[in-house]
Amino acid sequence: MKREKCNGEFSILHGGRNDISKHLETQKYNRYLITAASSSKTQDCFRQTTNRDEEKKLALAEGPMSFHTINHNHSFRSMACTSQVIKKLFGKKFAFAGTKSEAIVCIVLSPYAFSELNKI
Repeated sequence: MKREKCNGEFSILHGGRNDISKHLETQKYNRYLITAASSSKTQDCFRQTTNRDEEKKLALAEGPMSFHTINHNHSFRSMACTSQVIKKLFGKKFAFAGTKSEAIVCIVLSPYAFSELNKI
């Protein structure tokens, strides 16, 4: 018999219920129980999306801010300061430091710009 949760294999041909009881007392099964109890669910690692419209508005604001940063040759580090000013003026959830700005430029804006240039 193979247990899916703990990946344990044992036979119940001879002992039946006794074999299952012995398996439940093994060190491997007890380690599985401790590990399962101490680890969080995979779902707990992801952010819950409750207000999609607000998140879309924030995402739409981040793109132009990244474009503005590279268009005026600002450093990505300057976005940490700018983000704090914008957060105080407009919205509490706006968080846009250099790492996020750099990621948007490198992963979104740059590939889009190159694809547009290749069309010419």
